[in-house]
Amino acid sequence: MDQTTAKEIIKDTDYLENRILVMEDSKKKIKYCKIIWKGFSATQKDENNEEGAARVRVKDLMSGKEFTDNLTKVARDFPEELISNKESAKAEIFNLLQENKSETKTLNWIEESVTFDKEGISVERLLTELWLESKVTKARFKSDDLVVYNSRK
Repeated sequence: MDQTTAKEIIKDTDYLENRILVMEDSKKKIKYCKIIWKGFSATQKDENNEEGAARVRVKDLMSGKEFTDNLTKVARDFPEELISNKESAKAEIFNLLQENKSETKTLNWIEESVTFDKEGISVERLLTELWLESKVTKARFKSDDLVVYNSRK
């Protein structure tokens, strides 16, 4: 891959900027990540085993650890339509939490109240993303084994 091709890929993946990407590592552990850098590396090989690759530096928001990955792989795993659908689902959840002041907003209540197609979407992961974005609070009551979510004031 040459630098011109890498620049096009970098530009085409602008929709990934400032988005939380939910990734699984090799041990199937969930990571909530954000891209902190995109660029070209002449010393790395691309997916076709050719010199030069569009690379991405990603930060795990829970552990603070950083790692690099192939940008074309990340873009394939997170297409623009998927990101758009996820963002609109998060907006619906956030509005639901803001509008319902008197409800006890448990995960079950939220899952039953939202109207978007939940197939392949984890509402709990979306709530964790909103929590990481400081848009919602999460309270855990051990005595009742209950987790309650609220919009941040």
